[in-house]
Amino acid sequence: MAQAIGLWLAEGDHKTLREVTFTNNDSKLVAFFHHVLWKRSRPRNPARVYVYRPSRHATYDRPVSGAIYRTYIDHRANVPYYIYRVSGVDLARTWRRTSRTMCADSSNYQGILQGFFAGEGNVKQNVGHSSRVLRIAQGRRLALLERILRFFSVKFRYESSERYYVISGRENLEKLWRIGVTELHSKKHARFAAMISSYQQYHYGRGYLGPRILEILSSPSTTSEIATRVKRGESRVIQLLTALHRKGEVEKFNVRSSCYWIRSDQQCVIISNEKSNILKSLSSPRRLSEIAKAVGRTEKSVSRRLAELTRLGLVEKANSNWRAIEVSKRVIVK
Repeated sequence: MAQAIGLWLAEGDHKTLREVTFTNNDSKLVAFFHHVLWKRSRPRNPARVYVYRPSRHATYDRPVSGAIYRTYIDHRANVPYYIYRVSGVDLARTWRRTSRTMCADSSNYQGILQGFFAGEGNVKQNVGHSSRVLRIAQGRRLALLERILRFFSVKFRYESSERYYVISGRENLEKLWRIGVTELHSKKHARFAAMISSYQQYHYGRGYLGPRILEILSSPSTTSEIATRVKRGESRVIQLLTALHRKGEVEKFNVRSSCYWIRSDQQCVIISNEKSNILKSLSSPRRLSEIAKAVGRTEKSVSRRLAELTRLGLVEKANSNWRAIEVSKRVIVK
């Protein structure tokens, strides 16, 4: 719903009180807007779609099933565009009220921005000049749009002569990528993905990565998670982690198919759900067969897990019974 509101704010008619109107040259967005409007409001009157073509030979889509279609020629157009309309005073009043309510709630900002960008956004990249910019067309400054961008800590400027907002800089663009600003428009999303992937790795100062990794490892992280956060390949991260492990600064725990790392000073042990269930079954000493029955595993499988728990110092075997060992370290289950 928030995305549809964003589309309407970008390219809808806000003056008419008798209908809901939306204009776009992407037939998929017209179909999307119709679907949301119909699901939300179930209008009494049928949708009307006015199609403007650059020539009478230009082909066009019929994005809304059951709508009333009218076609016209607009020689100024480069591609066909659609004006979608549904009449109804009550419908228009309800739609405006819903729009005001959703715009007042910051939890809707992401969807509204996605819709707004699908309507009025543009992705501009000049490879030769290493220029990467997002633009949002707007005839005048819009307080709501600026409030949303500030909410996501995105810096921008408004070019009054060109009548659009400009967003540049790697940090700003990556923030917008993370919130999926282009996801509603497939072509813009593909261009933005190519733009983001064209960036090279961040260049850190000498000796920066080791302390940064230790900072991250105040909580458990896998190798791939660390690599993503420091924007380096896993092979380079593993080299640094291995060096830190040799110094005793980090601990390594293999949990199923993942490798978890954590700082040694956190005093933690990381185990799987299966090992955790075995520990829970040892509220009192038990034989191997009894443990296997309690956790629903084969004796062979439980025997391997018990061996691993022994190496971690969490269980021990006395005579024929296994028992849990109380430890001062925090046990984390993954």
